[in-house]
Amino acid sequence: MTTESAQPRPIRSGPIRSDPDTTVEPVRVAVLGLGVMGGSLVRALAGNPAYELAGWSPVADERRKTLEAGLLRSASSERRDAVEAADIVVLATPLRTVCELMAEIARTAPPEATVTDVASLKVPVRNEAKRVGVYERWVGAHPMAGSEKSGFDASSAELYCGARVWIADKGNSEPSTERIEQVEALWRAAGGVPVRTDATAHDELMAVASHLPQLASNALAATLRLMDVAPRDLGPGGKGMVRLAASAPGMWRDIFDEAPEQLAEGLDLLSRRLGSVAELARERNGAELARLMESTRGWVEEGGR
Repeated sequence: MTTESAQPRPIRSGPIRSDPDTTVEPVRVAVLGLGVMGGSLVRALAGNPAYELAGWSPVADERRKTLEAGLLRSASSERRDAVEAADIVVLATPLRTVCELMAEIARTAPPEATVTDVASLKVPVRNEAKRVGVYERWVGAHPMAGSEKSGFDASSAELYCGARVWIADKGNSEPSTERIEQVEALWRAAGGVPVRTDATAHDELMAVASHLPQLASNALAATLRLMDVAPRDLGPGGKGMVRLAASAPGMWRDIFDEAPEQLAEGLDLLSRRLGSVAELARERNGAELARLMESTRGWVEEGGR
């Protein structure tokens, strides 16, 4: 494959057809990683005339399935082939791989291409973007959607429908408003709801809003196993609470290696709260436990107020 033009291309958020007789070239999107996140993105965008999709995966079966489903223009085993004509490069891989790929993308993608990602921590990605010289065209994204399962077979065209998508770095004065709007348009087309944020504030929030629930689910599952309770013994509520315990540990290891201090603080608070609840249960203090339940029910029903 060869790059279509050696001349810089304008940043395009998508076709704007004010004149129905005017043909506008679609935005070329390269999605690197075709698992749950990347696969769901190409499923959501497939058939949208605003976008022309290329993909890369190290897994031959994932490449084959995306092509057989008609989701991509091309699915390559070589990242260079996937990105060489891209307007937007989406790094839809685990956090560590996102950072590892950044330097390569700086060399192989067109110099005018916008670089974005789906990693659940933004500060490490931002720092790597600065290090390799793509900070001025990096717009981080983190869709609040996913699955405890992995791989293309677990992807869904509806995964991002109505999901909040954090767009960072709000404090970054380097990428133009046009690049930010380009990435926001991409996620709106996939069904998401973009919300701009600062990378540091985002990571501090995710430590307790996403990573803490994951480890709480793992701890609950480990406790049930010690007490000889099997998943089949659980009711719908119990199964819902341990669903995250089935998440692939490889992806999460990278996240925990970079997690901000708020994660440990949240775990400490949870541990102390569980200790208090255990004491109430030991005392058979149903009234206080009911008051706790009423308080937390109100928090859920009132949206955190």
